[in-house]
Amino acid sequence: MNNGISIVFYVCALSAWMMLSPASAIQPVGSTNYTLSSFGGNATLSCSFSSNTSGLTVVWTRNNVPITFSQKYEIISTEENGDAITSNLTITNSNITDAGLYTCRATDQSQVSYSTIVSILVKPLQLGEITDFQRLVVGSNASITCRIQAYPLPTLTWRKGNVELSNKTYNVSTSQYNMTTTLSLANLNYTDRSLYSCIFMNEAGNHTETVDIRVMSNLAPLWPALGIICELALAAVAYLTYHGRKAKL
Repeated sequence: MNNGISIVFYVCALSAWMMLSPASAIQPVGSTNYTLSSFGGNATLSCSFSSNTSGLTVVWTRNNVPITFSQKYEIISTEENGDAITSNLTITNSNITDAGLYTCRATDQSQVSYSTIVSILVKPLQLGEITDFQRLVVGSNASITCRIQAYPLPTLTWRKGNVELSNKTYNVSTSQYNMTTTLSLANLNYTDRSLYSCIFMNEAGNHTETVDIRVMSNLAPLWPALGIICELALAAVAYLTYHGRKAKL
C-alpha cells in the first residue's frame, strides 16, 4: 500500500515539475551573410539566438565539419543576460574557395539545438583581360570571350547594343565558382558593327564587360599602302613640275 502511495506521489511530483519547468525554446534572432567584392581581406559571418534557458553554446560547421579556432578562423561568441548569444566567425585572407554555406548551431544545457545557415557570397569578378575593341574586315569571323568568378554562379545575358541575343549565338562552360562564355560572330558585315556586352548577375552584385566590334571594307588593309603611293605620286608630280619649269628658264 505504501509502495502505491509512493509511486503516485512521485508521478504527481514529476508532472508538477514538468509543468513548472518551461520547455527549452531556442529562437534565431538574426544572421548576417558576407559579400566578397575582392580577395585577401577578412570576411565575418554572424548569428544570434535567444532562449528561455541559460548556457547557450554555438558551433560553426561547413559541409558538416566543425570549424575550430586557427590561423584561418577566429570565433568570438558573446552571451547577453544569460539567455542570448551572438557568435561571429571571421575568415582571414579570404579567397574564392571560402565562398559557400556555413551552419551556425546553438545548443542549450538540455542539448536542444537550433541551426541557421549563413553564406559567403562573391559578386561576379573578372578573370583575365578583355580587349575593348576589335577591328575586323567584312567577311571575317570574330569571337568574344568573358570569364568570371562568382558565388553563387550568376545568370548570363549577352547584348548587342540594347538588344538581348539568343543563347544560340554563344556557349557557356561552368565549374563550382567559374563561368566562361564565348560569343561567336561569323561572316561579318557592316550591320554587325556595335557594342557587345556580356552581363553577369547574382544576388551579390553584377559585372559587365563590353567590346566594340568595328567592321571595315576589304580594302581597308590597303589604305596605308594607297596613302603612301599617293604621297609618292604627288611628290613625283611636284618634282617633275619644278624641274620642267627650271629647264624652261
